[in-house]
Amino acid sequence: MLYYNQTNTQAHPAPCGLSRQGGSTMKFLKVMLAVLTCLAVTLTGVLLFVDKHGPRYIQIDNSED
Repeated sequence: MLYYNQTNTQAHPAPCGLSRQGGSTMKFLKVMLAVLTCLAVTLTGVLLFVDKHGPRYIQIDNSED
């Protein structure tokens, strides 16, 4: 893929082999990264705060029947 600089009319290859055709793929990957990041943050928050609502100790019954 070649792109043209507005100040210079010479054609240059696209940097790192990037082309304009991959724009929709990059948008999809960015959206997926955002969604997975939000899920990771949410899961971390849930795991951090769920233990605070649980019992402080486990009672073991030592009575002899």
